[in-house]
Amino acid sequence: MIGHELGHIKAGHILYKSVAMVLMPLLEMLGRRTFGLGDVAQIALASAFFEWSRQAEITADRAGLLCSQDFSTSASANMMLTGGPNRLAHEANEAQFLDQARTYQDMNFMDSIGKMMVFLYYGMGSTHPMPVHRVQQLEQWYESGAYGRILSGNYVKETA
Repeated sequence: MIGHELGHIKAGHILYKSVAMVLMPLLEMLGRRTFGLGDVAQIALASAFFEWSRQAEITADRAGLLCSQDFSTSASANMMLTGGPNRLAHEANEAQFLDQARTYQDMNFMDSIGKMMVFLYYGMGSTHPMPVHRVQQLEQWYESGAYGRILSGNYVKETA
């Protein structure tokens, strides 16, 4: 979890989230004074911000995996986000959660309509993606070889 949060800091997410938190109320006030025209801009900008925020979480999850260097630990952390700490946590099954994430990834067209409806209900105004989507994205990145390349030192270095 600490690696995830440090990933937000290193990637500069704090600045962008701060700017968005200042802009949102300003856009709302503008919408009231322009007979709804500002509302269109506010809805478009808010939708873009929420999508950016969900993608920022995926980036931070990758940073968390780089810190822990254990995919199982990262997958378990995402799994615990689904139910939170509770008295049934000992019954959580990481293998079944990963199977669910793979099923989510392999959906066909008709399933995608259901996925879109779930997104419209759950995710449209959410700053965080669903945990099953997060672990699916993390597993894809892990297995793509990008994780291994970074650990071996093969990445673009930041210049000061």
